[in-house]
Amino acid sequence: QERGVPVDAILPVGEGTDTFTTMLAVARVMGEQGMASAVVVTDPTHTLRATAMLSDQGIDAVGSPTRTGRRATAGPGRPRSTRRARPSATSTTSTSA
Repeated sequence: QERGVPVDAILPVGEGTDTFTTMLAVARVMGEQGMASAVVVTDPTHTLRATAMLSDQGIDAVGSPTRTGRRATAGPGRPRSTRRARPSATSTTSTSA
């Protein structure tokens, strides 16, 4: 709304603890509202995954990555990607997506 999106064009869904369960909840609510398409606005690292998950639920979805909002910063004005990792005793590398 602060960025010019009309209130009636925003469908808040307060369910889900991860991307998958959130997209399931979004698809369910959209179906209840008779909606068939969506613009998924989320941080860049989630855009492709969230859009694909919503598409898998039968919603015509396109992504719109954003670098603003609560997930985009780690503190006042500090980009999340510049956060320093805490040192650990062991280190693992994963090649799975």
